[in-house]
Amino acid sequence: MGTQTIQVMLLSGEVLQRRLSPAELAHLQTVQDLKACLASADGSERPAWLVKLLLQTTTGEADLVELQDDEGIPWSAVMASHAEDCGHAKDTLRCMFVDADMAEFCRKHAPNIEVAHDAWPNVDGRAYPRKMFEQPEDPWKAHICSQIPLDSINEFFALWRFILLGLPSHAINACEEDGSSLLTCMLVFCLQFTVGGKVIHDHLARMLVDFVKRDDLESTTVNSFVRGAPCGGYVLRQELALPNLWLCLRGKHLQRGCRSSWSGNRQVLEQVAAALIESGKISPEVWNLVLRNGDTLLHYILEPACIEHASEKSEFEASLCTAAAKHASLLTLLRANSDGHMALGYAQELAHIVRPRHRDCYYDGAWQSVRDDILHNMVCRCFDSEEELWKLPFDELASITSILRATASRYDNPSNGTSEQGAVVSKGLGTMTKIVHSRAVAIRMQWLKMGWRFQTLDAEQQIEEVVAHHAAQGRKQNDTVFRLVENSMMESFRFAEPPPLSQCGVVGGCDERCCLCCDRSLPSPYS
Repeated sequence: MGTQTIQVMLLSGEVLQRRLSPAELAHLQTVQDLKACLASADGSERPAWLVKLLLQTTTGEADLVELQDDEGIPWSAVMASHAEDCGHAKDTLRCMFVDADMAEFCRKHAPNIEVAHDAWPNVDGRAYPRKMFEQPEDPWKAHICSQIPLDSINEFFALWRFILLGLPSHAINACEEDGSSLLTCMLVFCLQFTVGGKVIHDHLARMLVDFVKRDDLESTTVNSFVRGAPCGGYVLRQELALPNLWLCLRGKHLQRGCRSSWSGNRQVLEQVAAALIESGKISPEVWNLVLRNGDTLLHYILEPACIEHASEKSEFEASLCTAAAKHASLLTLLRANSDGHMALGYAQELAHIVRPRHRDCYYDGAWQSVRDDILHNMVCRCFDSEEELWKLPFDELASITSILRATASRYDNPSNGTSEQGAVVSKGLGTMTKIVHSRAVAIRMQWLKMGWRFQTLDAEQQIEEVVAHHAAQGRKQNDTVFRLVENSMMESFRFAEPPPLSQCGVVGGCDERCCLCCDRSLPSPYS
């Protein structure tokens, strides 16, 4: 037996149809079951109690009789095979969708709470929808968990969710002059709405996650920078504007190494943030945002990297670090904050100190995975981010190039790798070497104008001295990080143990031209 079609007529005269499998059809026993089936027939997720079924036995509308939930289904008026012309059938089942009036619902189910006539947007929520997420301390919102029975709370959030998901596209994508949108209002609401228990928060999270998953929620709305929005912690409050994703982050104190500050409803905010990331609408500007103190998203999450505060970091934050590492630019991955630390350094420290015995912050080796993901993406960016190489601080660029040069030298012996691997490294090294050379030429001219001397008179050798000096400076500032990068490159291409590598990048040790990096002869031009 195949699928069958049931149909009813709306009061507007439109015929509403739905095809059901035999199993679904067998599940329909009462009018209440039929209401639940028809509630979503138009593509919405309308609560079943917003559906009324009226049986018309004659052509006059005055004879419409409302069916009660516990009554049996009048199949002769429902099955399409028995009603080829729904408008002229003797027994016609009419369907009416009731307006979603949240204020009326609250007055009915919470009689002890005074609900103002303007406490909720007019009837269906389409009039100034932000009002739904304003002032969470209102009595009917703050105490709804204690004033309304559990069954009614389920209905309350079902109705709220139906209103929210039914908003038109222009309403959910409207942005004010300060960059805020309905999404911003939701996040600020979650920062302040901490009343109730797990049931309340689960309902709220499901509703907001479903909103974020709407296909018509535009990326410009998601990535809008909001000026002056309330947010958790003191660090973020120093910023002039922040994107919506950053409003979901854990709060932090201004001083580094401190415990987290008040951060709002983490249970809900983290689920909403995860949905934002999963939507794929986060822009590069958001992933590569840098705060006033030099922190990137990775810095902000990973610091402080100490066992005393490791338990404050959630499993979601580890997955957020993985996403940030995947989408961040090379410049962002190599950026040092105001304390001179790269995010990879913090990740390495966490991976080192957090062990399986620390069950409250281990998350099945999450921080080791974060470190490896940052390393992997950092190495990949070196090969495919030519534009970013021009923006990279020259100390760091020279250091990475020296590591690549040593890596490429491993291919002098064909047994050390495949020709395909060698081609990848050679291509990346060729591009980086050209950029390093161009930038080093300009720096050499600056040194000459300042009266600094080189060890040789040959221009090309002087350029190599510039590169060697800056490579040494870069490794000196972040030696641990660049050693990780070096090891990662070796492991990525399945190398054997590499030969000794000096700070200037010359395999086997320095020669006389590169003495700047080992302090053998001439002092640094900067000394």
